[in-house]
Amino acid sequence: MRIILFLLLSVNFFLSSDAQVKHLIQQQFNSSRVPGMVYAVVKADTIIEMHSLGFRRADKQTPEQVIQINDWFLIGSNTKAMTAYLAGKLVEKGVLAWDTRLVEVLPHWQDTIHQAYQSVTLWQLLTLTAGVPAFTAGTEFTKFPKPATGTIAEKRKLFAQYVLQQPPVNAAGVFHYSNASYSIAALMLEAVTGNTWENLLTEELKKEGIQIQFGWPNRIHVEQPWGHWALVNNKITALSPTVNYRLSFVERAGDVNTGLPDYIKWIQLHLKGLQQPDNLLMKKLHDTTLTYAGGWAVKNGVSYHNGSDGAFYVTAELNHKNGIAFIMMANCGGKDANELIANCLQILREAYPSK
Repeated sequence: MRIILFLLLSVNFFLSSDAQVKHLIQQQFNSSRVPGMVYAVVKADTIIEMHSLGFRRADKQTPEQVIQINDWFLIGSNTKAMTAYLAGKLVEKGVLAWDTRLVEVLPHWQDTIHQAYQSVTLWQLLTLTAGVPAFTAGTEFTKFPKPATGTIAEKRKLFAQYVLQQPPVNAAGVFHYSNASYSIAALMLEAVTGNTWENLLTEELKKEGIQIQFGWPNRIHVEQPWGHWALVNNKITALSPTVNYRLSFVERAGDVNTGLPDYIKWIQLHLKGLQQPDNLLMKKLHDTTLTYAGGWAVKNGVSYHNGSDGAFYVTAELNHKNGIAFIMMANCGGKDANELIANCLQILREAYPSK
């Protein structure tokens, strides 16, 4: 009888805890201007919480436009972890090594790129320690003389060559956040496989049952979430699929979109790997001795990353100690999403403290 009573009390505690967390996050969401959001709390083999809030479009808040759990969100710079994982799978196959130099796989670039990049390796590009300029702001792209003709693959190569002809922003081995660094790393993967980054990544994640796509979700299907920003008169604006805004040349650093259930699978893949002593790839990608490992910032036993193209905002936080991860995905960028997600993360950290 006592055992049954204990179990009932335990179940009631977790149910009330889940309900309380959901209520607190709902309050934060209601006080924000973010149109829609989904979030989850997961362990390696369990979904503890998974909820959706709000609407796909701020300008069309109808029952048909309520955010669904399966809706797609652009994950922005959280794409970097996927590119690093893809590189790791190729390393496991012996196609290249972490210390393979850029000029080894692109030897015809050796005489055209800056001398400082001659010895740069794949791992340095992935850990953002190659000295590559950031290319996180639109003003940086205005200096690049965009080619009028050519395929997107050809234009990406021209962009990478342009970046590598510029002086590095710092010495090799020093961390400097960079989207362009991942564009160059992806070119290395394409060079050794003869396949596109998009095809390689799609097929590799499909092996784990994870579906991804590229670009804004509403450009694939108009009834998927629209991105939002507040650049004009500080008004939250829904962005049509026809808006002339793309992550040109740095797609490999931030252009994947996916749904929460698939992103949960992706995060659980990492949580499982971190629990396996012989999983050298996950240990490498989440190296706790580094500031930034393979697509993940790492601090105090927690791997984390935020991703935003200005129209969507996604964050993931994996706690190595208690094996719990938080995922938050919003269809809005900028200060509004940043503040909402920061507040919600704090609620989750207090509800699921690190051991």
